Amino acid sequence: LARYLGLLLVEGADLAALEDRVYVRTIGGLKRIDALWRRLDPRFLDPLAFDTHSKIGVPGLIDAYATGNVLLANAPGVGVL
Repeated sequence: LARYLGLLLVEGADLAALEDRVYVRTIGGLKRIDALWRRLDPRFLDPLAFDTHSKIGVPGLIDAYATGNVLLANAPGVGVL
């Protein structure tokens, strides 16, 4: 589906949150992203904000979201689309 829509399919290890911005790791370096379509249970999204034992989340993601630097389609607290 992601390929059909022309979107990247990423997991937590592919992303980095730095200075309240979210980036995807590419072979050319970090590339800033403006939006994510969440398919992950919210408690695993950010180990700094929710479950500190989460190994699949992105530390700092919720801060980037709260400051408006990244849009989370299907935001935390909203059921899966």
